[in-house]
Amino acid sequence: MGDHNGLFSYVMACSFVFVNDWRPKMSNLALLPQDDLMAELGVSRPTLQRYRREGTGPAWFRLPGGAVRYRRSDVDLWLEARRVAVV
Repeated sequence: MGDHNGLFSYVMACSFVFVNDWRPKMSNLALLPQDDLMAELGVSRPTLQRYRREGTGPAWFRLPGGAVRYRRSDVDLWLEARRVAVV
């Protein structure tokens, strides 16, 4: 029929690579303060507040104490989704 042992070894090798590579780099996990994102995007605080209220901005966190933070990787994904290709 087939070499099931070889297939098992292949799957285990692939699983090992996946398990070790799934985590994003620490720089992508950094939480940006609202003021940093405002400066990076060139938008005002009310604009970011509107994005949060309307659900049109990057994913965000409200920390204990009320501070708003944005994960670097979420911001990058949000920006990439809005990239306009020049033809």
